[in-house]
Amino acid sequence: MGSLALVLELALDRCRKYFEARYIMLRFSMVLSSLLFIFLLINEYDQVAFAKPVLVTPNAVEIQKKLLAAADEMLETLDVSYVYGGTQVGSEAQCASCNQCLEDKSPAPKERVKKCPDCVSCSLDCSHFTKMVYERAGLKYPYLTTAQMLELPDDVLLAKYGLVSIKPDATVSIPGDLMVYSGHVVILEKITKIEGDKVWADIIHATGGSDLKGPGQGIQRERNARVDYYRNHLVRIIRHKLMGYSSKVNQSQLVRPTRMGGVDLNKLRKIERQD
Repeated sequence: MGSLALVLELALDRCRKYFEARYIMLRFSMVLSSLLFIFLLINEYDQVAFAKPVLVTPNAVEIQKKLLAAADEMLETLDVSYVYGGTQVGSEAQCASCNQCLEDKSPAPKERVKKCPDCVSCSLDCSHFTKMVYERAGLKYPYLTTAQMLELPDDVLLAKYGLVSIKPDATVSIPGDLMVYSGHVVILEKITKIEGDKVWADIIHATGGSDLKGPGQGIQRERNARVDYYRNHLVRIIRHKLMGYSSKVNQSQLVRPTRMGGVDLNKLRKIERQD
């Protein structure tokens, strides 16, 4: 009996140790699973908050269309001049007064408000034009100067303004993007040509440069503009968050050319993905 009891005790001890080991392994596995889950959550947050986005949200195409329609409508219907610091579109009479003064005095772009005070009531510069386009498209867009567009950190741009910073690679741009340069911003309307890292596109912008056609024509469409280098190097691409940083939706939904001259453009686009 003594020997049998000893054998049973040893057997029970081994069983206890086995199950204790299994329990420890189970708890360890649960801890690892929890840590992995937390890591994935943090990684997903990092993708959103620090904006390394290229893919789109479900409503991206509709938002694209609204932005481009708003820009086109302003181009076709507003008789407004470009004035450095211009912030609004006034009445028809106010716009006509500004335009006439500019016609008569022909001041330099940065002297227009000083020489033609009526232009305070009706004129736009490039950054106020983009703000108005976003507003007319029904998108929240607190005003940003071009300097702020260039300097604000990615996380602040997203959290405070609802805008996503894209790396300055014109090959990943899409219609509706803001192409930001030192001292200027344009709205990309349509990509027309890609050769390596060089990109040509139709753009809409408020401009007072050499491409200005005259008073009342401050909003311009430029065809086949080189957008990776427009007046100076492309510094940043800004996109409204509703147009895309989700990694859950296919970018092919966006309105953009896929082939040109028999070349598959998707192979040329260096789409930035999360490392």
